[in-house]
Amino acid sequence: MEEFFSGSDTEQNTGSGVEDVFASLTDWSWETPSSSTESSADISTVDPSPEYGVEYEDTNPDTDADSSGDDTGCSEISFACTTHANFSYTSSKSYSTSATRGGDGCEGEDCVHVRGSATLVYTVSTSVSPLPSVSDYPRLKPCQTRNLREAIEQLRQHEAEHERRFRTYAGTQTLTLDFVAIGDAVEERIEEMIATAAEARQTAAQAHSDAIDPFEVLFDCDCQD
Repeated sequence: MEEFFSGSDTEQNTGSGVEDVFASLTDWSWETPSSSTESSADISTVDPSPEYGVEYEDTNPDTDADSSGDDTGCSEISFACTTHANFSYTSSKSYSTSATRGGDGCEGEDCVHVRGSATLVYTVSTSVSPLPSVSDYPRLKPCQTRNLREAIEQLRQHEAEHERRFRTYAGTQTLTLDFVAIGDAVEERIEEMIATAAEARQTAAQAHSDAIDPFEVLFDCDCQD
């Protein structure tokens, strides 16, 4: 029997004695910057890259590795890896206002025309949970050790790509301010524009990371040296 150790970010049954187990958290929150000239916000993501959990389940007891004398523990190996990202930004704005009779849905003597710009500086930090080491499994046969090492390396490279894609969030963005609003509502309008831009930036980075999933790592226990 061929036994495989498979990791995936979707839950499915392969029909070959392997069950892929996956848990995903894509929750994040952000704080709207204050209405000062310069502000900042931390946007935290909890487990933005899905957790690649792998568990082995033999659906045929007659072909269980241990029952056939395989005491390497290969079929019992499981591991998981998670990439985390923490998004944040600072913002500043510079603008002038001039009285106007209306426009942009604003009517009355309190309307002003706003002209200027807002600048957002985005930063992101990433971290990857520790991967297992082949030294943690000393009973494996040499060929199983090689297969496990290759599987771990594939997962390491995959997580590195998640990090690279999350880092596309970093950079600077300038928003053009050119609108009409009631004078008392100008700051609120600008802060809404800033928050919307920051949210869109994070959503794009998240989607860019999600695009490389689902991902599978196949680990063959039934090998010969």
